[in-house]
Amino acid sequence: MKVKVICIEGRWKDDNQAFERRCLVMPKGASDSMRDEILKEFEDTQFFYIFDEEERILGEHLDFVVDFKNLISEYEMGEVQ
Repeated sequence: MKVKVICIEGRWKDDNQAFERRCLVMPKGASDSMRDEILKEFEDTQFFYIFDEEERILGEHLDFVVDFKNLISEYEMGEVQ
């Protein structure tokens, strides 16, 4: 299972202000305890949003719209520990 760090570019719905933020993509099928361990490993990194691997990233979300995503890095579960 892989954990991905991505950069998204988008805009806020309320004022159409552009932004660029770092996000985490959790692997499909990760248990709650596995997710907790992953988040502990990245506790020094401030993520704007945490997506699930199955979740749609591009497009409209509750408060923002994502126009572009870019993979920054990928980690195998064993590498995160």
